[in-house]
Amino acid sequence: MTLGLWKSYLQGVTKSIGDASNVILLGGILPAVLDQDLKVALAQVYQLGGYIPSWTMINPAGGVNTTALTVGTNALYQMYGDWLELILPAGNPTPDQLQQIQALQQEILKAKDSQTQIELDAYAQWKKLRKIPGTPPWQRYIAQEPWSTKLADAATAILGPQSQLDKLSEQAYGAGYQQLEQAKAVYAAANPYGANPNNSLQMTITQDGSNAQVPIYTTSDLGAYKQWLQQTKANAGNGVNPTVYISFSNDTYTSDSSFNTFAAGGTLPLEDFFWVGASGGETHQSLDLSQSSFQGTISYQDVALVTVQPGPWFDSSLVEAYANFSNFPPNTPFAGKQLWGPNGVFNIVVTGILVGYGAKASLQVSSWSSSDVKDAWSAATSIGFGPFTLGEVKDSGSHEKYKYKKTGSSINVYDETNQAKVIGLVVEALNYPPSGS
Repeated sequence: MTLGLWKSYLQGVTKSIGDASNVILLGGILPAVLDQDLKVALAQVYQLGGYIPSWTMINPAGGVNTTALTVGTNALYQMYGDWLELILPAGNPTPDQLQQIQALQQEILKAKDSQTQIELDAYAQWKKLRKIPGTPPWQRYIAQEPWSTKLADAATAILGPQSQLDKLSEQAYGAGYQQLEQAKAVYAAANPYGANPNNSLQMTITQDGSNAQVPIYTTSDLGAYKQWLQQTKANAGNGVNPTVYISFSNDTYTSDSSFNTFAAGGTLPLEDFFWVGASGGETHQSLDLSQSSFQGTISYQDVALVTVQPGPWFDSSLVEAYANFSNFPPNTPFAGKQLWGPNGVFNIVVTGILVGYGAKASLQVSSWSSSDVKDAWSAATSIGFGPFTLGEVKDSGSHEKYKYKKTGSSINVYDETNQAKVIGLVVEALNYPPSGS
């Protein structure tokens, strides 16, 4: 097991933020653009703040799947909205009322899915056309035909059954439903293509070179982050020692069962600290160095945390209050599924973006000529250690934003892009462990 190695790395990169128990480590290949124009920065906030990660502590090779995150696919906004639409307060509806309520819920979700698909179709078409002279910016493009009519019709298709659902639910549940009704109204107003959009619940981002309105997320002071990055770059240029310096060796190659926990007791899968992969392929296998003599270092000039949270459209008190609700209608996203915890479909929200600048690393293996690392290297396979991935390795080269060089029995990795990188996500486990456990 390589728990001791990961523990050393995790504690090193999170020492400035204190609690490291709820951090998902990433491979550090995603550039952090939080210091750029505000709309560009907010696009990354929207992208990562709305991401629902897998229940895993360390994901060095893959990182965040950014290709699926576009204007119309904010996982948290979509997931929370579906959940909000389906929960019901305690009450005693008649069987006929419950049947009607669940049928309306299914109809509303179907209409909302249709609305989202229209937006995605429009966005895909706009991306194909945007480089053609005369193609309007995204917000003007989607406001023209045929998309404007399609979106208006989709919004109208939601209003009818929503009005019926609200009326019927108030009859069945009384005042208990009014809180949900208010929460749904706030949520709906954050949708720029809904029937009653509210600009105060939205923000403008720049994505693919064009502006777009999206549900709002809030952050810690991005101006302070920008100043931090400027100072960190200056320190690196002036030869100031890095603030994050992690050393490891075969002595660190230990098992520590207390480390393999997350969110007050959920056991997590861990990637190997050393691994190799077939040339040109994606299959990884562990590189066992437990019997080898090695030592290495990983450093960052500095790390910073930018906190993130969804706007007022997300009511965390409702998420807690309805944690035990399970009577979801058939053929809806949560029917028969676990919501919270390790296998839950709605289990984690991102609360912070961990950024590192000026990554450097080294690995030295004694008896290089007889080591597994040498065999992997000479076979021209991919190789990785810690958060770093080296491609089809040679004596020197670059892969995934990092340069590397082999000298004798040493491998040195360094980031010369002059860009900060997203190296982790601080997360919160929703309703886990269960209340009273």
